[in-house]
Amino acid sequence: MESVRPFADGIRAVPIVIEILFWDSRMIRYETKYSLVALGREGPFITGTDEVAPGVRLSHRRTKSRGTWLVRIEVRLNANWVRSKRLWKGLWKERKAL
Repeated sequence: MESVRPFADGIRAVPIVIEILFWDSRMIRYETKYSLVALGREGPFITGTDEVAPGVRLSHRRTKSRGTWLVRIEVRLNANWVRSKRLWKGLWKERKAL
């Protein structure tokens, strides 16, 4: 923690992000993102329900749930979008060369 530069108020903190993917038996995909903050020893001594471990606090948690079929459609649409974008970019370069 000594290698971390302190904020303006002198507190040292390191952000930690944990992402978890889970599919249940109904093929629903759950994506949970935990944002944690590790505080240095010189930081404020605060205890509460957000404390995961000594000096580590949960700052934010977000869970998104979507059907697997929807995720597959989004992947296909995104792949087609990228392909069409590359095609237009290539055509634009050819037009400029003329």
